[in-house]
Amino acid sequence: MAEYFFHMVRTFKPGLISISELRQELEGMDYQGYVTISPDSMTGNDGGLTSVTTRIFSSASEWGIFDDELMGSPAEMQALRQSINSKCVSAKGYAFISVADFENNTDITPKYLSRTFFRAKHGKQQEVVNILKEIRNTIPSDRNRPNISVLINGASNVVRLALPLQSTEAIEGMLNTVSKISESELGKRLIGSTDGSRRQISRFVATHKLD
Repeated sequence: MAEYFFHMVRTFKPGLISISELRQELEGMDYQGYVTISPDSMTGNDGGLTSVTTRIFSSASEWGIFDDELMGSPAEMQALRQSINSKCVSAKGYAFISVADFENNTDITPKYLSRTFFRAKHGKQQEVVNILKEIRNTIPSDRNRPNISVLINGASNVVRLALPLQSTEAIEGMLNTVSKISESELGKRLIGSTDGSRRQISRFVATHKLD
């Protein structure tokens, strides 16, 4: 089970993304992870595609070991990261703690990843988590259930819902489900506890040690 996620979020200069370098960086360390890309620029109008390199840790101690290895990276890995970052207008790291794991009950091979970031009202973060758990529990056990996680650096009010999807048709189905949920009592409670949300739909371009 995933306990922590570390995201390196990079917004590239238009036309300069290098998937091969991102894959090389991912595979250069012996930890679970994946890379997704999205046309959704996280910095407004001054960037192109956004990549998210995600590392998955089963415990805080594993995360700490990774951090030590990251700081002591060999020169060639440091040079690779510098090459990647030189193509970016922004490169930032975010850490999340998982409160409900993704359940791949239909055994899909994910092609896309939907991430929805909710901004909880002040003092309402745990309430948002609880509502999302209630919504998640309404999903039948023979269907996939999303991951719920909480940002632990940066803004203190961000809750993330992440659902891997196998096709554009599955994305369409997810959006229809979200529309129905928003009209339900749980959906109205969620809206009342948040100051808004942002959805990012990305495509997987590399995975490492996920089996």
